[in-house]
Amino acid sequence: IEKGEIKNGRKQSVWTGTTKITNSSFTETYENGKLISGISTDNNNIEHPYDVLFIKPTYKEGMMAFYQFIGKNYRLPSNVRSNPGEKPKLYAKFNVDTDGKITDINIIKDLGLGTGEEAIRVLKKSPNWIPGIYRGIPAKASYTLPIVIQSPAN
Repeated sequence: IEKGEIKNGRKQSVWTGTTKITNSSFTETYENGKLISGISTDNNNIEHPYDVLFIKPTYKEGMMAFYQFIGKNYRLPSNVRSNPGEKPKLYAKFNVDTDGKITDINIIKDLGLGTGEEAIRVLKKSPNWIPGIYRGIPAKASYTLPIVIQSPAN
């Protein structure tokens, strides 16, 4: 829930509101629809300044390092084979909680033959991420990850 001035169809001046995502209240300043700055106040009355509404969760060492982690730990089930040059993908969706832990892992596109179960096993081993930030406060956020399966030729 938020309220403030609209000028030429865009947010302008001071806006205030509350959000269930982080269970907090906020005050933001806009100029011609662009966020200039904001301050969220959490349940403990601690203020969190920000100038970006949402920052996605990230793997601490970067996404290349995360894909290397997946590649190093993923064990292709022995009964999986693909045609030469074929690189099938499975997709995993998960949450990164406010502590950076991966939770609620679901395979949204599975290749079968145990490939999805193996992806879940590896994701559960992942070191913690840097959590997403919503209005200056760490927030649980969803992430969808494609995993390319590279198998030996038949």
